[in-house]
Amino acid sequence: MVAWADLTNERLGDILDRCQKHAKFKGVRHIVHDEPDVRWLLRDDVIRGLRELVRRGIPYDLLLRPPHLPLIPESRRRRTG
Repeated sequence: MVAWADLTNERLGDILDRCQKHAKFKGVRHIVHDEPDVRWLLRDDVIRGLRELVRRGIPYDLLLRPPHLPLIPESRRRRTG
């Protein structure tokens, strides 16, 4: 199962703790292309959430459209420092 999780939630770690207890949990997705802010993926609170996924080794399923593609390298750079 790939679940939705609010990457901007300050309690994301607690949410992921619960998800990771389920054997069928495989990753997280967010419908990026539905966000009104095209640069949503680069927000500090989103980067913090993505870092938490990276720290736990949880895959992130990107749902985006072509205008978001140029943001991917910058998002990766910010996530990994």
